[in-house]
Amino acid sequence: MSEQLEETLDRLKTQPLLHPNDPWKRFHLGRTLARMGRPAEAADAFRRSIKNKPDNSEAHYQLGLVARELGNTEEAANAFGESTKHQPDFFDGYVMLAETASARGENDRAVEAYDKAIRLNPQRNDLLVAAARLRAKLEQHDLAVLAYEGALNAQPDFELMLELGRSFAALKRNEELYSLMQRALGLKHDSVEVWEQSGRSLRALNRSDEALDAFERVLRLEASHVEAANEAARICRELGRDDQAKSAYERARALSPKDPDLAVEHGQVLLRLREAEQAVAAFEHAQKHSETPNGLAHAGLGAAYNSLAKYIEAAAELEQATTIDPRSGYAWANLGVSYSKLNRREEATKALERAIEINPSDPDVLDTFANQQQAEGNLDKALDAYRRSVKVRPENPDALLQMGTILQGFARYAEALEPLQRACELRPELAVAHQRLGEVFRSLERHREAIRALEAAAQLQPTNFDVRVALGLSYQKLGEHPVAVEHFQRALEVKPEDLDVLGYLGTSQRVLGETNQAIDTLKKTASQRPEDVTTIAQLALAQVAIGDTDGAELTLRRGLKVDPNNPDLLLALGQVHASSGRHAEAVECFEKVQWVQPDNAEVARHLGGSLKDLGRTREAIETLSAVLQQHPHEVGIRFDLGKLLRFSGNAADAAQNLAQVVAQRPDDGQAQFEMGSALMTLGRTQEAANHFRQATRLIPDFADAFRQAAACFEQLGDHRSAMQARKQLLGIAPDDVKSRQGLARNYVALDRLNEAISELTLATQAAPEEFALFGELGGLLIRGGRFEEAILPLRTALKGEPESRVLRAQLSSAYERTGRKDEHIEQLEELVRLAPSVAPLRLQLAEARLDAKRTAGAIEAFEGAFGVDPTLPGIPAKIADLLVSEGKHQQAITWLERVAAAEPGNARGHVKLARAYREVSRWDDVGNEARTALNQNPADVEAQELLAEASERTGRLDQAISAYQQLVERSGQDPRLVYALGRCLLKGGRAPEAKIRLDQASKLDGNNALILFDLARAQTALGDPAAALGSVDQACALDPDNADYVRQRAALLSAQGRHSEAIDSFRKAISIDPSLVAARTGLGLALTHLGRDVEATRELEAAVESSPNDGVLRASLAFVYMRVGRLDEALAAYQATLELGLEDPDIYANTSRILLQLGRLDEAVAALRQVALLRPNDLQAQLKLASTLARLGYYTEAVAPYQHALRLSPRNPDVLFELALCFARAGNMAAAQQQQYTLGSIDPGRAAELERALSQPL
Repeated sequence: MSEQLEETLDRLKTQPLLHPNDPWKRFHLGRTLARMGRPAEAADAFRRSIKNKPDNSEAHYQLGLVARELGNTEEAANAFGESTKHQPDFFDGYVMLAETASARGENDRAVEAYDKAIRLNPQRNDLLVAAARLRAKLEQHDLAVLAYEGALNAQPDFELMLELGRSFAALKRNEELYSLMQRALGLKHDSVEVWEQSGRSLRALNRSDEALDAFERVLRLEASHVEAANEAARICRELGRDDQAKSAYERARALSPKDPDLAVEHGQVLLRLREAEQAVAAFEHAQKHSETPNGLAHAGLGAAYNSLAKYIEAAAELEQATTIDPRSGYAWANLGVSYSKLNRREEATKALERAIEINPSDPDVLDTFANQQQAEGNLDKALDAYRRSVKVRPENPDALLQMGTILQGFARYAEALEPLQRACELRPELAVAHQRLGEVFRSLERHREAIRALEAAAQLQPTNFDVRVALGLSYQKLGEHPVAVEHFQRALEVKPEDLDVLGYLGTSQRVLGETNQAIDTLKKTASQRPEDVTTIAQLALAQVAIGDTDGAELTLRRGLKVDPNNPDLLLALGQVHASSGRHAEAVECFEKVQWVQPDNAEVARHLGGSLKDLGRTREAIETLSAVLQQHPHEVGIRFDLGKLLRFSGNAADAAQNLAQVVAQRPDDGQAQFEMGSALMTLGRTQEAANHFRQATRLIPDFADAFRQAAACFEQLGDHRSAMQARKQLLGIAPDDVKSRQGLARNYVALDRLNEAISELTLATQAAPEEFALFGELGGLLIRGGRFEEAILPLRTALKGEPESRVLRAQLSSAYERTGRKDEHIEQLEELVRLAPSVAPLRLQLAEARLDAKRTAGAIEAFEGAFGVDPTLPGIPAKIADLLVSEGKHQQAITWLERVAAAEPGNARGHVKLARAYREVSRWDDVGNEARTALNQNPADVEAQELLAEASERTGRLDQAISAYQQLVERSGQDPRLVYALGRCLLKGGRAPEAKIRLDQASKLDGNNALILFDLARAQTALGDPAAALGSVDQACALDPDNADYVRQRAALLSAQGRHSEAIDSFRKAISIDPSLVAARTGLGLALTHLGRDVEATRELEAAVESSPNDGVLRASLAFVYMRVGRLDEALAAYQATLELGLEDPDIYANTSRILLQLGRLDEAVAALRQVALLRPNDLQAQLKLASTLARLGYYTEAVAPYQHALRLSPRNPDVLFELALCFARAGNMAAAQQQQYTLGSIDPGRAAELERALSQPL
């Protein structure tokens, strides 16, 4: 190629001389010089070409290439520019111009070139990326974004996403930045930059919670990330999560210990948490590390001193803060507090007014002002300031608490709820907030919610007397007297003699049946407050409960003696009689009360109730109806009448009366409930549901109303409303297991599995003996994919239903999904035990056992499944595969034969069967199955390989060679197949072809020692020991510890006469494998060649001793004996070799030599006959036999071997001469003369000599 270029160059150099102004000649000269690596000359040629033809864009382009190669980037850029100028659609020119300009730092020019190249070929993603990066470098982020997006559309790349994200961040396109970072997280979830960019975008989008999560993720990936730590702390502070902010600032300050701003912000958080001492340290730290006077640090320190009641020090710090920053409203507000505490009222007022004037919307300033106004008793101003503060900072628990407290004091309970609830959410550790919330709920008669709030307060302050009393009264209102008693007793531990609490306690004890204790308690109160009619009535009822009816009556009558017409006592006496079942007397008492108070509707209602309990329902109805006629507007009577009518089964009339009650008293929850019950009885479910809903709205703790409402909504298919009803019911009665179960089912109907699971979990905790609940919970957990959690409830459910197949199937599934293989298998085994005739279960068990590496068990299960259902597809094949994997090939064959018989047209089945036969060395069967598979699918490579291997193993080398040749033609690059072909060719004696294939195999796989070893054997067979030695050396280098390779190397060295080296290799082979007889034999022979017969004898004798049945070894020893003249021992060794069955002509030949030397000619003849028999084409063997027979005078017998020799060498004068003499000595002169005649035509001299010999007496 270089010579051609030189010729071309010479020709081109002469042409410009002839045509000096021909630009094309110069251009081609430049191209040739460039190709020859002579860029400077090429550049000159291109310049001259351009000079004569300035518009040749290709010449400009080539000049640019060589100039760039020479490092002249300015000329290169100009040349590329000219090339594109003259050819505007020159894509390569634009690309090279862009790259060159970019390398020179001419970014604007590079960007322009990239843009033009992209317009010509928009598919070049690398150009889009390069252009985008240059745009970003030039801060042309809008255009960079377009380029990046184009590149990403063609090829999503993580690094490109990061670069695009930086451009989005520079443009403040935060929505797009966040979306992009979510895509990037899908590619790499642990990238610090991606999470950091996500946090920044979310923060800019005011999604503070998500931003906080992102920055926390950054810190988990890189704990020392300063910016992430700072941002996380500030977000927590802005969200009002002061506890979390405290920890976050500690972490951030540990990374930036000298940052005064962080210290100030930390101090402000500590102040809100009322940790003033730590706040002082933080503010002092900020002052220490501030380069200039820090007004915020002084203001914060002053506020901290105020909290510590160090008002003088506080005033000093705050005065300094207002001097540094006169516009600091926070400093002025706290200064006002300090002045107020120091009784400097006028200055305090001015400072506070100044603070509000400066920062009318600063929450810290407003809080400080509000606290001061509240302390001064100006509650309206305080409330207004708190409201303004909360509007600015919604998550301000202290301000919210004070708002709620003020509103509670104003009896504006409904308004007080929201701020108090929010305060409890933000600061759950604030006991007073929970207490105030509970008190407000009690004022609103929402006792269940009051209890929740008060319980939280009690946990924080277990000895708070007011909280305990309030809890007891709320539980008493709800009829939960055991809990009420507990709280009253805890309150009495604080104030043992409180009469109100004793009265409350006695009432609950009576209801609970703790009558004696109730009586003792109530007597204490009644004795000290005899005018307490309620206590006297409760004491009487308690006495009734212990059967002391007389005592109860006595108590009441004593009270009646004090006030005979007291309706409360008369009513209580009637209630005593009614509670003890003495309704007749109760009726009498109620009638007396009615006589005293004829217009007392309550008495009429009690009277109606007693009449009903006496079974005088009709009379009760008539009584109430009569009263109602006299007082038609008495809603209470109509309500009782409606209830009686409903109880009596007259739902229609009941509904009519209750409808009037509801119309007149729409806010009566009980009336709404009774109306709903009547309508439900009438089957008017939708209307009933509406009334039950109203009842729950009016009586928020009305459990029965919620229960009935849920039932109605469920009947109507409105699961969402049923769910809402049951949720509120559980807020009232959290231990109602059935309602919780119903709520869970509503959640399931609404596809809200997580909530359903939560509710069923609570239900199981409340009713651990309800095993069905555990089963339902386990099923939902599995449905929701929460398999680990499903295990325990399902196991619990099985205690109640151990034979449940559904539960065991679910538990099995849970174990499977959580990777608990043994337990999964155990449950499947139980399922099989429960349903032994279900084949799919057995299959599932088999697969589970297989997954757990319990192959034997899997095989058993598969066999069981097949036994249950023999029509199952694929099972025999599966069993066979498993048996093969276990090494049980004989058993696998049985199943594979079944598969092959069932699917005779399935080629793969026959291939698998052939593979199994191969494992048990049934090579004929391997060949048969492989042929069957090939008949069905001639393209099946594996079948052809098996057929080739089987043919090789059974000695059918021609078939094996043919099969391997076809395989090699299909995949000529597979060294394994090429090697197999070469190996078979070598075995078949086709050494030249074998060498070609083995050479090919060694090139394809140069690291395969076996290939090199067999290549050496082929080279040896072809008489190329040097090449063979080279191949064996390579094999030994790859596998230096292979004794066969080392022995073969030694043998080749010995064959080349390099016996000393051979001896070393033989010894190495023996050291690797002491049992390698061939190595010992070779060693002995090599020593013999060097004349070291004694060593050779010693080595071979030792070898024979260790391997006495090795004929080759004995033959070698005999040869050495023969060399050293120990003929008798040599003869004995050769005879022993022959006895071992080693039929080798050399052994007979050497035996004959020894016998001849010993003069035992007859025996020598017998040995020579064997040599001639084994080597019929060996001329010397025939001549040796013939000459020996002639020596013994056996001329007639000698004729035959001489004739055989003559056939082997028809024109051999020596053979003709000896044959003629033999004929003559045998008396056959005619034959002798015939041989003489033949010899005369070949060698007249020898013929004359023969004539003279024949003429003499023989």
